[in-house]
Amino acid sequence: GHFTARTISHYAVEGYWESDNKQGIRGQVGAYHRKLSTYLNGLLEKGFTIQRVVEPSLTSGDYDSAVIAAQVHLPSVMVIEAVNTADDGI
Repeated sequence: GHFTARTISHYAVEGYWESDNKQGIRGQVGAYHRKLSTYLNGLLEKGFTIQRVVEPSLTSGDYDSAVIAAQVHLPSVMVIEAVNTADDGI
């Protein structure tokens, strides 16, 4: 019954960025955005075999912030399990 959405702008633009909100971590130290395809294709190009991809979310609970509570419905992390099967010594 909950509808959660997040506006994503400039997804295709890779590179360094900082948040306008200087209170948060992204406003203080910034971040480096890469598209999902950049990560996956980079692994494949180097000879890795992707075993599993998961996007864990927070568990339900009582949160003191509406922003954090919304994260229950939106994964903020991606985990890629990959094995290097290339024969190039990497």
